[in-house]
Amino acid sequence: MTYIHNPNNSIFNAEVQGASRTAHSAKDKAIRLQADLDTMLLKMQAMWEVISVKLNISDEELLSKIKEIDLRDGIEDGKARPEPLVCDSCSKPNNNKRRNCLFCGKELTNKRVF
Repeated sequence: MTYIHNPNNSIFNAEVQGASRTAHSAKDKAIRLQADLDTMLLKMQAMWEVISVKLNISDEELLSKIKEIDLRDGIEDGKARPEPLVCDSCSKPNNNKRRNCLFCGKELTNKRVF
């Protein structure tokens, strides 16, 4: 809908207030997500530093493993995409978010950590 700005237009004012609340809520979520990400990065760095010293693993070995995992889907894009779940009953691949096989309906079992 298009509204002409009029301070006395209650519909327009309600729309503006609703949009403002939505924008503030999205900004708050983004700030919380960034804080969570910063915390996770700190913890990952600490884990890597402990593991690399204790197991004598170099940064080059880690980077090589990262590239290997990245290329599992055939695309080097810096993203790890989960492999499809294969149904134990009909052996067909399924989206890993499914609970039941798209083809035969049997319950899918996920035996992977990631």
